[in-house]
Amino acid sequence: MYRLLVENIADMVVRCDGAFKPSYVSPAAKEVLGYEPYELLGRSCLDLVHPNDRPQVEAAVGRLGSSAPLLGQVFRMRRKDGSCIWLEARYRHLSDDGGVLATLRDVTARQTADQGHPAREAQGDCDGLIGLVGRRCFDTRLEQEFRRAQRQELPLGLVLIDVDEIHAFKDRYGHGATDDCLSQIGRVAAGALRRPGDIAARHDGERFGVLLPATDEAGVMLVAGQIHAAVMGLGILNDGGVHGIVTVSAGASAIIPSGADDVPTDLVAAAKLALYQAKLAGRNRVRSAVPMTRG
Repeated sequence: MYRLLVENIADMVVRCDGAFKPSYVSPAAKEVLGYEPYELLGRSCLDLVHPNDRPQVEAAVGRLGSSAPLLGQVFRMRRKDGSCIWLEARYRHLSDDGGVLATLRDVTARQTADQGHPAREAQGDCDGLIGLVGRRCFDTRLEQEFRRAQRQELPLGLVLIDVDEIHAFKDRYGHGATDDCLSQIGRVAAGALRRPGDIAARHDGERFGVLLPATDEAGVMLVAGQIHAAVMGLGILNDGGVHGIVTVSAGASAIIPSGADDVPTDLVAAAKLALYQAKLAGRNRVRSAVPMTRG
C-alpha cells in the first residue's frame, strides 16, 4: 500500500545515501524534472541544483542528523530540458543508515507569483549548460536592485568576469571541453555568493556577471579577487595559453545612485571599463572602476 501511494503521488520521492545519491526515485521524476527514475540513480542530486542555491542545499543536508531529523527549504533545480523550476523540499534523516528521504514538490507558480514574475520566465531564463540565470533575469534584477539602492542610498556592486583566450582554448580542445570549462567557472562564480540577494549570471557569451547589493568598492574587489583566485585554483589545462591554465580577467565597480539621471547602465559601463583595463594590462587580473556618483 505504501509503495502504491509513493508511486502515484505528484510529489517526487527520493531516497538518498549520505552523499545525496539516490537509490530510489519515484515515477513523479518524469513529470517534475523530465527524467526517467533510472536516469537519476547513482548520480548526486546536487548536480542538478541551481549553482546559486547549491550552497544552501548542501548546508541543509549537512545539518540533517539525530538532532535535526526533519528539515525543509525552497530552491531551484534544473530539468532535463535545461529549464529551471522551484522546488519545495522536505528532508528526513534515516537513522538506520544515515541516508535521506526527500520529498520534492514543484512550487514554481507559487514562487514566481510571490516575486511578481511569470512562471515561464523563471523556467526559461536559466542557462541549460551552466545553470546560472540568463541575461534577461540579470537585467531585471539589476533594474530592481539599482532602484532599491537609489531609494535607500546604498551601494550596489557588480563584477564582470571574462574568460581569457577562450577562443584559442575552443580551437585547441573543442566545444565539449569548452562547455565543461565554462560550467566550472560558472560554479565558481555562484560559489562566491554569500547572501540571498546576490546573483550570478551568464552575462554575455563567455562573460559572467555577479551582482552584489549593498556592497561597496572594497567588498566588490574582495569578491572579484576570490573568484579570480578560485578559477586559477581549478587548474584547467590550457597548453596554448600564456599561463598554461585557464585564467579570467575581472572588472569590478560599485555605485551609489543618488540622482534622478543615474541609470543601471552606469554600473555596467564602469565594470566593462575596468574589465577592458584588466585585459589591456595583460589579462589574468582584477581591476576596479572609480565609483560613480552624481550629486
